[in-house]
Amino acid sequence: MSTADPSRHDAARRVRSTLHRLGYRFRLGRDDLPGQPDLVLPRWHLAVLVVDCARYPHPGCPQPPAGAGADANQRLAQDCQALSRLGWETLVIQACETADPQALAHRLDIAIQGRLIARP
Repeated sequence: MSTADPSRHDAARRVRSTLHRLGYRFRLGRDDLPGQPDLVLPRWHLAVLVVDCARYPHPGCPQPPAGAGADANQRLAQDCQALSRLGWETLVIQACETADPQALAHRLDIAIQGRLIARP
């Protein structure tokens, strides 16, 4: 997690706090996985990547893009595909999505509940 990007840092903190409040166990960043996910839920083989909206623009975002756009989004897609090949599901959360705590909790819970049966 970069300290130069406070909005991403705050967003990742909100995601961690929400997961903790929902009662899920997670690990912080795994350097051995592609894209170095911010959080991993090993029991569900779920990797969570929290990204800054300015660097990874997406439709409907209130934050103006910083210009990195297509290249950054392409790298993110490649990281998600590499994680998938290793058997990990990915969940990409944009920083602006963390502004509403209830919506964030719902999204995280649905993503994890979709993998109800934990891997042995």
